[in-house]
Amino acid sequence: MTRGIFWGITLLMSMLASEVWSQLSPDPGLLYSECHNQVFWVALNATFLEHKTVDFAVHDKFGKRFMVTPKMSIQCGYTVNFDYFGNVIFEASVLACQVDNENDERFSLTVEIIISEVTTASTSYIHKMSCQYHPWQQREIFCSTNYMEVSVERGAPDIDAQADQSHDWIDAFPDTITAASDIWQVVFHSPVKKNMTVHEAFQLGYGLNTTESRLLLRAPFQTAESETSVVAGIPTTSIRSTTFYRQSWMLLMVDTAVACPTDGTRVADQSLIWSVPLQYPALVAYPDSFKTISVTMGANGVLLDPETVSRSPYKLITNETHITIEVPVGAEGGYIQSEVQDGEYGMVYTIDLMLEHVWKDDAWDLSKHTVIHPVSLFFPLPPIVKNETDVEMETFVVTIGNFFPDAYLESVRIGTAEYPVEDLIKYGMLVKTTYPNRTISYTLTVSFQNPDVTEEYLPTHLTTYILDVVFNFRVGPENNPYRKAVTVRFDLIDAGLPSSVGYCEENYLNLVIPNEKIGQLWVPYVNNLALNDDLASQLGIQEINNETHFWVKVPLSSAGAVYEVITLEGITAKFSITAKYRKTLATMGHFSVSCNFPLRDLIVCIPNGSIIVTASEDTLPITDLGMTTLKDENCTPVEYNETFAIFNFQLDSCGTTGRFEDNYVIYENEIRNKKKILRSDVAVITSDPLYRLTVLCKYRRNSTIQQYIPAYGSIVAPPLPSNGGPRAKRSRQILDIRVRLSRDMKYTHFYTDEEYPFEKNLKDPLFFEVALKQENTSVELSLETCWLSNSTGFDSKRKWSIYENGCEVQSTEYLTIAHPVSTAQVKRFEVLLFASADGTLKGPVYLHCMVMVCDARIYKGSSALCMKQCEMGHKLASYESRQYFNLQGYVSTGPVLLAQPTASAPERSITEQGSTSRREGGSSPWGRTWDLDAKYWQGTSLTFVDKLKCLYYGEDHFGELLPFVL
Repeated sequence: MTRGIFWGITLLMSMLASEVWSQLSPDPGLLYSECHNQVFWVALNATFLEHKTVDFAVHDKFGKRFMVTPKMSIQCGYTVNFDYFGNVIFEASVLACQVDNENDERFSLTVEIIISEVTTASTSYIHKMSCQYHPWQQREIFCSTNYMEVSVERGAPDIDAQADQSHDWIDAFPDTITAASDIWQVVFHSPVKKNMTVHEAFQLGYGLNTTESRLLLRAPFQTAESETSVVAGIPTTSIRSTTFYRQSWMLLMVDTAVACPTDGTRVADQSLIWSVPLQYPALVAYPDSFKTISVTMGANGVLLDPETVSRSPYKLITNETHITIEVPVGAEGGYIQSEVQDGEYGMVYTIDLMLEHVWKDDAWDLSKHTVIHPVSLFFPLPPIVKNETDVEMETFVVTIGNFFPDAYLESVRIGTAEYPVEDLIKYGMLVKTTYPNRTISYTLTVSFQNPDVTEEYLPTHLTTYILDVVFNFRVGPENNPYRKAVTVRFDLIDAGLPSSVGYCEENYLNLVIPNEKIGQLWVPYVNNLALNDDLASQLGIQEINNETHFWVKVPLSSAGAVYEVITLEGITAKFSITAKYRKTLATMGHFSVSCNFPLRDLIVCIPNGSIIVTASEDTLPITDLGMTTLKDENCTPVEYNETFAIFNFQLDSCGTTGRFEDNYVIYENEIRNKKKILRSDVAVITSDPLYRLTVLCKYRRNSTIQQYIPAYGSIVAPPLPSNGGPRAKRSRQILDIRVRLSRDMKYTHFYTDEEYPFEKNLKDPLFFEVALKQENTSVELSLETCWLSNSTGFDSKRKWSIYENGCEVQSTEYLTIAHPVSTAQVKRFEVLLFASADGTLKGPVYLHCMVMVCDARIYKGSSALCMKQCEMGHKLASYESRQYFNLQGYVSTGPVLLAQPTASAPERSITEQGSTSRREGGSSPWGRTWDLDAKYWQGTSLTFVDKLKCLYYGEDHFGELLPFVL
């Protein structure tokens, strides 16, 4: 407590102003002292005591020094405590042991304050106080926080055998008669009668003393002689005792009963309520004659006059059973402190209440009962969070409050990033506001586009922005941590994707898109690849991105252009951009432009192995294009006229040859003219000129070779074939391989061994990967035979072959599709399952593979044979090439539990003739019937396998079949 805590309040004190002086004067501001009624009060400033310890001693009038210990405090009437601010409070009763008493009116006390530090010697200060307290009532009971004290006038009251408690007095007579004249004795009446000398009582923690006119008993709250009871609903501790002595011929017996309430505090309607009994049975012998003379309340050791109480928010209420003090929480005179209890923020309201009750009855003239009752209660105060999000500015605005000054914000976590308060204030994201009542709030501003804000996009053009914030506070004098998590969501309706404009120029396709939220809401993709500067450079695309529009200029020769139609009438090309949601890459929509161009010389090399080439008659002399062929003269134009001839063939046909250069495979063919021959008897005559047009297609090595799942195996070398020629020494070795199942076609996340078995829907594709664990660039892994079965055994009777003789298998129940891989040590493929007629193709299903490894170092000069692979189901070399493989082995994995598709899921089926349909009304995503022989497919040069891909994946996968031009 500090001086002047009650501003403008009149104090009612039965004392004079204190007189304070010191011998060793401490630093100014170290201590402050006052007289609070019958109590000496000293406060030591906490700011002087940091990292120090404090002890107290008292000196009697002869200068003898007594250290104040906990036991001595109770016996002699001292109290040491802390107040709200951490100041050390020392209190002493005016009837304390070492107090110099002058006629029970003026009291003097000498206090020694000992301040110690760990590294230095202690320093002592002598502080002397003098207080006056009078007049005394016939009996005064004082209830401190650590002891109970009763003092009565000597010789009173008279012995009255008619009193209700006369048996206590009668029981004391025999002890009084036998007592020596100079020996005090005390008789305790509860729970059983017990008499003891002053020395014996002192040994048990009691304090007894006499002054010129008064007799004193001081006792702890918890003793063997005390009683704990509930009086008018209030827990109370009392001691019934008689103190006596014999002087000359007079017999003096004094009632020294004492009773004090130990609680009675509760909270109601944001008010602190403290009640005490109006009467205490241990103190009132004649209840019928009981009469209240006065009731006075006080705070912080100071009594308040009735006028002050009437002007204050306090209420003092007396009824037939209780005296009650009501104090509104936060009222002046108390102290508020922030605190965290069980993770909850709140305040502790502390106030030292005081109650003085004077009454009379037939046994006593006047009795004064004074109670000191410090109260400290926790009130939860959940912070108030206001969401004031600014929609127009697309900014979250969150205010949290209100906090007391002793709670401060230390940091804020936004999403997963932690930011100090100083940085947020510096960048204008946080504002601190202090209100007139000294409470504080914080306002946080975060843009929707902040990378720490989470976005969720729905196909209904609704974007949900989510701000996850954790406010980290330090609370109270002990800086306890307090965390408040806040999540704010805001749904923003987008206008949807803008409308694009496409137009055609000579040799170019142009697509113009309004620059609305590109990079913020959505990102552009071409051929399932993000359209960045690198991809644009590879595809030869020109980009212009300004404040209003995103303009893309695509050459007809770009690999990003799709040749939808190539006929003698011309070329129809299409360029598409897919808009994908920035956060999840979900497809939001498409922008596209289609243009018609006149036919020209071109070569289209499609990743599925198809080659489309045009030949022109721009020669002298003119060539008859109807007479042109490829190396294989059976391969003639699919269309021709006087100006152009169009060829469409597979790279493993029509005499096409291949060779390896660095990381590429180059396929080569030639367009020739078939000469007209005129025969005669003497000579063979031709009039046609020689026509040669070389066709080259360049593929990245292994770009069309298989892909493949979780298991491990080993490969051992079989005997080398005996063909009479030179043989390399057979190398017997072990090579580890693994087989895994990918979660999707990206082959970035795989199922772990612990997840087996797991369930897959029959309509979901299976993505397998088989890989050599050894890193050896001179060897290549090849799949010889792979099959699915319902058994773990190698020789299962029921098998579904998915690879045979190194080539993918397509059947009426499933389809095997190879995926490109950049390394020869890894093979990847997927299996598309269709509903089987008898339903036998279902879980559990195991994968089995026979694999081979070719080492070009052993078979020098045979690397071409080593690299022979099956391209889209066509064998390029005889299976006898296995003689060049020197390692062979077997691996398996599973099981995968295949479940039949639900009734709502569309089924896929394939007929023996090769036509395919969806069982969902017969319509494709483009509104056409799924007929693989329909005219819709004419001119697309798609193989049967490619058409099945389009059926399985829909229009999106069709983009993977886009050609590129050399």
